[in-house]
Amino acid sequence: MSTELRDALGASRSLTLNGVEYRIQPIDLNDLALIEERFDSVEGLKVESIDEMKFVLWLFLRKADPGLTVEERAQCDYPMTEAQAGNLATYETVRDGSLMTFITSALVFSGLIPEAGKEAPTAKKSRTAGATAVSSPS
Repeated sequence: MSTELRDALGASRSLTLNGVEYRIQPIDLNDLALIEERFDSVEGLKVESIDEMKFVLWLFLRKADPGLTVEERAQCDYPMTEAQAGNLATYETVRDGSLMTFITSALVFSGLIPEAGKEAPTAKKSRTAGATAVSSPS
């Protein structure tokens, strides 16, 4: 992997689905807006339906495509569709829980849900312009 591509990727984590390893990127503000649009809120995110699983899987896998160029990443030009992401998971991955494990691990990595046994991050109002900041319990 080139230094330029490694720099463009930033922090990432390897997760495996169906025997394929993906380099998952953290959720960014664009992703948060899509999550809020789909789920009405980012707080208390619960992925319960098959459609919601497919959507969240797509959020992460569209950036994990090893064929993406630095330019595509910089322009947020992700060619993978939700349907294509859905093709990468099977009924078996839903039934055996590996799809949900993948999704949960990706959401924990991005800080959207807490690790098992830990408290969820809490939103606190900032004193500047009514902004809300999310902080993790110590």
